[in-house]
Amino acid sequence: FVPPAVDTGLVRSASAARPDLLAREVDVIRKHAWSAEVVGRRIARAVGRPRSLTICGWMTRVAVLSARCCPVTARVCAAHAAKRMGLW
Repeated sequence: FVPPAVDTGLVRSASAARPDLLAREVDVIRKHAWSAEVVGRRIARAVGRPRSLTICGWMTRVAVLSARCCPVTARVCAAHAAKRMGLW
């Protein structure tokens, strides 16, 4: 099972050298993360299925597919996305 970003509260309670970077990351998670309850239900359903991989969310599907087909391009795209969000 490959879950999307999950809002567990870990980022909000973390300490950071740069508080502005932490605030940006908290904002990204607030906007894009799934709740832990929803992901928990998906995991519970996926355990009973005879699949080797269960993926939630279209962005995760694209990331997994691109990482399998062309890993270098996937890393470059992930780095570009992190820069655009101000996380790098």
